[in-house]
Amino acid sequence: MVKYKKVRAVNRGMDILAALSREPGASVARISKMISVHRTTVYRILDTLEDAGYVRRSLADDCYCLTNKIRALGHGVDEDANIIDIAARHIHDITSELAWPSSVATLDGHRMFIRETTHGRSPLFVHEVHIGTETPILTTAMGRAFLGYCNDREREMIIRMIADSDRMESCLARDDSYVDRAIRLTREQGFGCSFGESRKTLASIALPIRIGNEVKACINVVFFRSAVPADAAIRSYLPVLARNAAAIEQGLTTH
Repeated sequence: MVKYKKVRAVNRGMDILAALSREPGASVARISKMISVHRTTVYRILDTLEDAGYVRRSLADDCYCLTNKIRALGHGVDEDANIIDIAARHIHDITSELAWPSSVATLDGHRMFIRETTHGRSPLFVHEVHIGTETPILTTAMGRAFLGYCNDREREMIIRMIADSDRMESCLARDDSYVDRAIRLTREQGFGCSFGESRKTLASIALPIRIGNEVKACINVVFFRSAVPADAAIRSYLPVLARNAAAIEQGLTTH
C-alpha cells in the first residue's frame, strides 16, 4: 500500500477545534499554549476555520468560539456509532457464511438509512447499496422488523409522518389494513420479510437489534428470489441472522 505524507495542518486544525471545545472563548495566545503551536500558525488555521464557518471570533476581545456548524460534524457520531461498530463485524460474518450481502440500518426520524453494508464486498452482487442509502420502511424486511418491534407510540408517529410525507410509500402508510397486516405478520413470524415487495427480483429477511424494549437498529440478508425459495431461506438463513443479532445485542450491553 502506498503511504502518503501526513498533512500536519489538518492535525493542528483538529487540535484547535478540540481546544475550543474544552475552553470556549480562548484567545490565540491561550490556544497556542494549549496545543504547543506557534501563534502565527494558530492565526492562519483559525482564519481558515472561520472562513469555513466552524469558529467565530468575538468582536469584543478577539477570542474564538465554535459555531453551531460544528454540530454537523457530529451527525451520526452518537449512540448509533457504537451500534454500527459492533454490527459491522457481524454483518461481515453473515456474508462470510451465507455469501449474500447483509446490512445494518437505523432510523432517523421517520426515515431508515443504511449505516453499514457488505454489498460492496459480497461475492454475490444483488443491487447497488451504499452507506447512507435510504431504505423504505413499509415494504422492506428491515423496515417491517423495526415497526413490528418498536413501541406503539413510536410506530404510530413513524406511520403518521410517512403518511403525511410525499414519499412513494405514503399511500401505503394511509392504508390501515396494509400496515396492520405487515405488522401482524412480522410479529407472528418473529422476523421482518419482504419477498418482491420492495424490488420484484429480490427477497430479504431481517431482525431488530434491541436493548430492552427499544429497537436500536435492524440487520438483514438480501438474496435473489429466483435463487432461494422463501421457505428454504427462512430455514437456512434465519438462524445465522438470529445468532448474529443476539451477538450484537450482547455486545451492546457489555459496552
